[in-house]
Amino acid sequence: ITCFTVFGVLAFKSVGGGDQMFNPGMIVSMVLFILFGFVLSAGTVILRLGLRVAVTGYTSNLIDETVGNRCPKCGDIIEVNELFCSNCGEKLKKECPKCGTINDKKNNYCEKCGSQLD
Repeated sequence: ITCFTVFGVLAFKSVGGGDQMFNPGMIVSMVLFILFGFVLSAGTVILRLGLRVAVTGYTSNLIDETVGNRCPKCGDIIEVNELFCSNCGEKLKKECPKCGTINDKKNNYCEKCGSQLD
């Protein structure tokens, strides 16, 4: 509000010199100032949301890449195809009793046939 007041006083003095009550130049200046203020505000909000989405997506991918490739028991780095941790021997995969598909340890149901895993 203070910015609008200062702009209005300056526009009023510069265009009309203070002797006219309503000056068309001042009204146009104020309307444009308010319009661009709204556009700037909307752009700032959109930029903040875009950055938030980008940072959140990057962070979740980074967590998946680093934490997801570690043994849940000892934290040692594991390869995708390992069935047991090479450091502590923790079982990293589950085999489906129905179809024999190898599933992640966190899965409760088989990725291929949907059978319940032990």
